[in-house]
Amino acid sequence: MASRADTGLGRTTWLLLALAALWGAALVVAALTVPSGTVTVVTTAGPSHAFVAHRSDPTLVAENGIKVLALVAVPLVAVLGVGGSLALRRRRGRPGAGPVAWALTTVVGAICLVGLLTIGIFVIPVAALLVVCCARSAPDHLTEEDRARLGPAGPPPYRPSASGPLSPP
Repeated sequence: MASRADTGLGRTTWLLLALAALWGAALVVAALTVPSGTVTVVTTAGPSHAFVAHRSDPTLVAENGIKVLALVAVPLVAVLGVGGSLALRRRRGRPGAGPVAWALTTVVGAICLVGLLTIGIFVIPVAALLVVCCARSAPDHLTEEDRARLGPAGPPPYRPSASGPLSPP
């Protein structure tokens, strides 16, 4: 990813994106290493039918399979996508977060709601940080460098190119 000076996102936005990425990475590590609960299996053994109890503390991945990592990694991937989208829009001189960043943020928010009783509560900090990053990309939160580059008129309005796929024949 380009440096902060190249993208004009500002120190605070980069810090918030870094915190969200660290939290997202911690979720992946936790799914691999932290016990998600206790499983006790009771069986009978031998002719006396004695009960044998076996207790284990499996991780989220050990209990649900490797496929669960795809769900747990979504917040981290979304943070990278939002950061890239914000940087690209700022580099092109477009204000605001744009539809890609907001869509990725909405996906993370949906994971929070759907999984609220399981892992969703642990994803809430990532969703909150992404909302703040997208909101900070509004024209009233432009950095001083952006304001100087864009001038007093502010950012130019978005106009699709004439050679785009939706242009008249």
